[in-house]
Amino acid sequence: QGWPLIALLPSHPEFDEEAELAAMSLPVARFSFEDFPALDSLLHTPCRAIARHFMLSAERYGALYKSLVEMGVHLVVEPEAYERAHYYPCAYPALASMTPAVKCPRAAWIAFEPEAIPRKDLEKMVAEIAAWPCSKVVIKDFVKSAKEAGQRFMHASVDEELPDLIGEFVKVRGRRFNRGVVLKELKSLECYRAHGEFVTNEWRLWFIQGKLQVATPNSFQPDSAAKVPEVVLAAAAHAAETIASPYLTIDVAEGTGAWIVLEAGDGGVSGSSPYQDMAEHWMQLAR
Repeated sequence: QGWPLIALLPSHPEFDEEAELAAMSLPVARFSFEDFPALDSLLHTPCRAIARHFMLSAERYGALYKSLVEMGVHLVVEPEAYERAHYYPCAYPALASMTPAVKCPRAAWIAFEPEAIPRKDLEKMVAEIAAWPCSKVVIKDFVKSAKEAGQRFMHASVDEELPDLIGEFVKVRGRRFNRGVVLKELKSLECYRAHGEFVTNEWRLWFIQGKLQVATPNSFQPDSAAKVPEVVLAAAAHAAETIASPYLTIDVAEGTGAWIVLEAGDGGVSGSSPYQDMAEHWMQLAR
């Protein structure tokens, strides 16, 4: 469509600085979203919108998308594309296709509601993972881990106690729990000394309309850390093409002996990397 393009960001103060940077390249509208979205200004509609906002479930994003369409605002990322990038099991086939250039940790998952944890199914999944073989996994839901709750969910042993730990994870995630549980094979990452501590070498790759816009260091690593090899960037570009969203991210990290793909994400809910030039990013989004 030949409709004008705008930047759409939440009215929340957390997005004030980014709204100013986006305004250097696009008209900016702010919005709130409880039961229905509310725009803080009148817009010339119909228009297209690139949105950056807080994380939403696919169901909530679909509701936002539909309501905005009724207001004449058409989000560039359609609900189906959002879901393909946002949920780890949806993106996994594309991420797994990055081998052999990149290692993709093996993973297994089960969808369920948090109030109905399927104990027998979890026990079966744990037994299957143990038979890979695999001794340690990261516990996450279909979107996020619980890194803020400590290392017990990030370095979980594959044993008879794992189903109980998964139950604890679901409680910790609470209302933020997304769709089900993913158990992802734990891989060893290279570390560098920086700022008086050891940090990993993680990078966020930003794709706009299927093209790599920028690769940004994402773990406060020093300048001496290895850069992402071209073969890894090429494999990620192929995965992004498969996911087929106009705005998405793929995270990779330097592992022991090989680069590892960590996850994909919708670009609109992916946080900016430390020191990332968001004015330049919005300039690229506006093109």
